[in-house]
Amino acid sequence: MALVAAVEAASCPHVVQPRPLGKLTWGFAIAFLVTSISLTIISAKNSADSSVVDALGLEAPAAEGETAPAVPDVSNLLPPVNTDDSLTPPRAD
Repeated sequence: MALVAAVEAASCPHVVQPRPLGKLTWGFAIAFLVTSISLTIISAKNSADSSVVDALGLEAPAAEGETAPAVPDVSNLLPPVNTDDSLTPPRAD
C-alpha cells in the first residue's frame, strides 16, 4: 500500500521537482549566511580590547582646558501665540 502511494506521489503532475538553479541558489544563500555569521563572530572576538578609532591611530581630542559650547536659549523658539484665536479650525458649514 505504501509503495503504491509513493509511486502515485512521484508521478503526480502537481509536484514540482527542484531544479539545479534553485539548488544552487539555496547553496549560495546558506554559504552567505554561514560566512556572515562567522565573520561577525571573528570580528567580535578580535575587537574586544580595541575600537575602530584605536585601529586608525587617531589622537583623542584634548579634554583639559576646553569647555563645551554654551547651550542656546530655547525659551523663545516657539512661534508667538495669539490668545484671541481658537486653536481649532473653523467649522465647514
